[in-house]
Amino acid sequence: RLFNGTVPQYISFALNLDTFESNRVKSMQAAASAFPFCLDFDDFTGVLLDSYGSFFRAIAVQLGRSNATSCAELAGFCKDLGARLLRMVCSRTCQCADPLALPWFKVPNQGCPAVCRAEALVAAAALPCTSANTTEK
Repeated sequence: RLFNGTVPQYISFALNLDTFESNRVKSMQAAASAFPFCLDFDDFTGVLLDSYGSFFRAIAVQLGRSNATSCAELAGFCKDLGARLLRMVCSRTCQCADPLALPWFKVPNQGCPAVCRAEALVAAAALPCTSANTTEK
């Protein structure tokens, strides 16, 4: 929170220079690996919302949807190559924990939190093993 008690809308501030520098050079893989939740922005509350709400609003602006207030409104962008930050803050909507979703994006390097991959592996183990229909279009 800023000095007047407000939360920044599009930027996050570091508490000190070392934290700022660490965050400035952090890769998406490192950020998504450290992100401790497999949740959508819509489910963020309290400190989590204060800390990561600016990420959602920033990616919404980048995607040309500055008025978006939910992950569902940005779901059509989940498979865009440049939507790594969206996948991190909208991991449920972007199917990061879905064992049947496109695997390319379900890794921290592409923005999906590592905890979602762990969930997807558990869910995949519970699926019945069946042969895929190769003639279906």
